[in-house]
This record gives sequence, structure tokens and C-alpha cells, in this order.
Amino acid sequence: MLSLALTEAEILSLALTEAEVLSLALTEADVDSLALTEADVLSLALTEAEVDSLALTEADVLSLALSDALVEADSLAL
Repeated sequence: MLSLALTEAEILSLALTEAEVLSLALTEADVDSLALTEADVLSLALTEAEVDSLALTEADVLSLALSDALVEADSLAL
């Protein structure tokens, strides 16, 4: 697989649709390498099913370092 090594700004500027993002079939390592911020993750507005389909481990979720307020307020709409 060709690695483009896009920056976070370049990735966000692509304004990919939800279907396009899902069609990328990124591996966990690919996702980790994006180093998305909490705001970036929240801006994706993924549905519960889409989040579930990512098959994130507890460690993956904890590594997002989401604020307690967001989690407690259920702001993620999961």
C-alpha cells in the first residue's frame, strides 16, 4: 500500500464523505498514525453502528483522552 504521509490538515481539507472514509478500510495502525485531536474525532459525527464497526479496544478509546465532561454528558451521542 502506498503511503502518502498526509498531514492532519491535509487529511481534514479533503472533506471526505462518511462513505469515503469508511471505504478506506484503515487499519488500527493507520488510524493511530493520524493523531487526530478530540475535536477532529467529534467532527466526524459517527453513528453508534459506525463506532462499533471500528472495533476499538478499551485501550484505543482511553487513548483518545476524551474529557470526562464529554463522556459524562453523553455528548458523543453514542
